[in-house]
Amino acid sequence: MPQTRREETDEVEPFLRRLYWLIKDFIPLASFVLLVGKPGTYKSWLALDLARAVARGEDFAQLKGSAAREVLYIDRENGSNLISHRREVLGISDTPKLRYWGRWVSLPFPGIGSKELLEYAEEAQPLIVFDSLVRFHKGNENDNTEMARVMDGFVALARKGATVVVLHHAGKESEKNFRGASEIEAAPDIACRVDRIADRTIRIRQFKNRIAEERSFTLTWTRFGFESADQQEGAA
Repeated sequence: MPQTRREETDEVEPFLRRLYWLIKDFIPLASFVLLVGKPGTYKSWLALDLARAVARGEDFAQLKGSAAREVLYIDRENGSNLISHRREVLGISDTPKLRYWGRWVSLPFPGIGSKELLEYAEEAQPLIVFDSLVRFHKGNENDNTEMARVMDGFVALARKGATVVVLHHAGKESEKNFRGASEIEAAPDIACRVDRIADRTIRIRQFKNRIAEERSFTLTWTRFGFESADQQEGAA
């Protein structure tokens, strides 16, 4: 007998409710996540430590991780000497699944929506980190039409199966979470504000989450990377 509409719905709903995480409660698999913060809020350290955890299949700051997968960190913000230092501090200089494409690399970056990057996203299902947004476009950051074209490139990568994390600068106005056009907030699945609240301590606050409930995390920088300050307080 043909299925009734109710029976079809009963089959579809569990599939829609199923949610897979790259990092539990923080980074959903095959999603587009925006990390926003002012200079000095450890954004790049945070992203690099996240890349380490994903490439090694480890937990991140006491948040449950997933199986190791390829990570491509595309950095047009920082120099090679600084990145070498950070990778040495984090102990990830010899992590095979983590590849770094810095501005010092002679091979030109093909572009966010390029055929090469889309094919890589589909084949490897990697984590791709872009540091930072302003370095990957030549448009007017305050123009919604221009920024929609830029953000569509990141969305396309996520639709191919990549998990995309983009770093961006906060706005000068204290009440605004991010700098630029509203399309910058509209496109991502999750948008997070990163603030430094004490020496070596940051708070990550999700101000947009279309996938799950909005969460906040307090992390402390240690010589091993970031650790959850929330759990430390709960254990005290």
